[in-house]
Amino acid sequence: MVYLLNAGPEMVPFSLPAFVEPANWECLLDTFDDRRQRQLFEGGQAYPLAENSLAVFRLDAAGKTRPRP
Repeated sequence: MVYLLNAGPEMVPFSLPAFVEPANWECLLDTFDDRRQRQLFEGGQAYPLAENSLAVFRLDAAGKTRPRP
């Protein structure tokens, strides 16, 4: 699991971990934009976390790709 927290007043770009191949992260929660839930993001990719928000990701262990809604 990866937890991103931005308590500041501006958007912050976080780099998602890329320690496995392929590193696909599924967004489980984004308190600023619920449309991001269930979307996949690649490891090493910048994730723009909005001001005063939290995002939670889990590693897509099988490297499966799911369609983005």
